[in-house]
Amino acid sequence: MSARTARAAARLGDLAVGGVLGTLGLFIGIETLTTIPAGPAYAAVGPRVFPGLIAGGLCAIGLLIGARAWRGGPPAADDERPHDWRAVGWIAAALAAQILLLDWLGWLPCAALVFTGVARAFGSRRWRRDALIGLALGAGTLALFNVGLGLELPLGRLIEGAVGH
Repeated sequence: MSARTARAAARLGDLAVGGVLGTLGLFIGIETLTTIPAGPAYAAVGPRVFPGLIAGGLCAIGLLIGARAWRGGPPAADDERPHDWRAVGWIAAALAAQILLLDWLGWLPCAALVFTGVARAFGSRRWRRDALIGLALGAGTLALFNVGLGLELPLGRLIEGAVGH
């Protein structure tokens, strides 16, 4: 592969990554506004703040990456190294599974699922340990949000049905 072809492929890859990140940010932003209730008027930080910040950050990063690729600017230092698409796939699959399963399974199993998927993307092969760590971190954030902040992370239809909630 010639250097020119490699630069063109890297540019297309960066355009695709920028587009995917921007689209994901837009999706999260729309879902945040349409599905998460605004919260009490007196609350300075409502349940939409953090998802909104994430959505805005994803859109901004996507735009920056896309603009750099569109301009054909100088390659980043890592453009010479191959991209680890398998790791990107693991993370994307874990996040997509969380989005699709959160309402049904609830926060705890989805937190474990995402943690396990991201740990796998970074090379971990100890999925049982990773799932337990994910459950522990999920339980901590569940307690922080539900008890400490008075916001409710979803328990999931499966658990609510089992306990008659």
